[in-house]
Amino acid sequence: MPQDQQPEEEQHDVLPDGDRDPGQGPDRGAQVGQHVQQHRRSPVRQPVCDGPTTAAADSREPTRGAADAAAAMAAVPRSGFLPRSQRRYAALDLALPIGARQTCSQPSTVRTMLDQLAVRPGHHVLDVGAGSGWTTALLAWLVGPGGTVLGVELEPSLARWGGRHVDAAGMPWARVEQAVAGVLGWPDEAPYDRILVSAEADTVPPELERQLAGGGVMVLPVGGHLLRVRAGEPGVPREVVRLGPYLFVPLR
Repeated sequence: MPQDQQPEEEQHDVLPDGDRDPGQGPDRGAQVGQHVQQHRRSPVRQPVCDGPTTAAADSREPTRGAADAAAAMAAVPRSGFLPRSQRRYAALDLALPIGARQTCSQPSTVRTMLDQLAVRPGHHVLDVGAGSGWTTALLAWLVGPGGTVLGVELEPSLARWGGRHVDAAGMPWARVEQAVAGVLGWPDEAPYDRILVSAEADTVPPELERQLAGGGVMVLPVGGHLLRVRAGEPGVPREVVRLGPYLFVPLR
């Protein structure tokens, strides 16, 4: 990532609860929700680089989800899910700090992950490492009111903050819960049609694979590479596709 594009370093590592622009007043969340609904009605960690580390990442196979991912990102702007000090950088293709040594991944990475996940209306989706709530809200837009999205976040301050963002987005079929220490995912509501993981594991976690429905898809970074894992089902073997080198904060 070019050094001259780095945003200013945060002067604290504490998430600013209740953070909002002074001129926006208390209705910023409602405005985000209204923006999401308008688009839906139309036809259509230490801040390293949460994204591709070389051009090889572009060798990924395109999927039908690409147009849907682009529409979701237009409908759910990243700026509404960032600390006030970072909102001016929302349009830059950079990972941005959100507190608690975590980041909001760069938009091109999020678009790739959503593209490869190929979420469909009505899906039941798990978002591991929900952070600011942006990916949870994007997934909620993709599944629509006939689906459900559960975001889980280990950091208590982020879980509260991201949860408020998701609540304000006006899609009540999505929510954020604080993850349970020592438990990956949210087994109580498994199986999931899709699982998105925004933190890097050393190997594909068996605990998360067990939470996938037959034929379900999980996209996650493992050992420096982004993977797409499709669970096996009767007559169809498990499939793992390497999508390219990426760097993320570690999965805990």
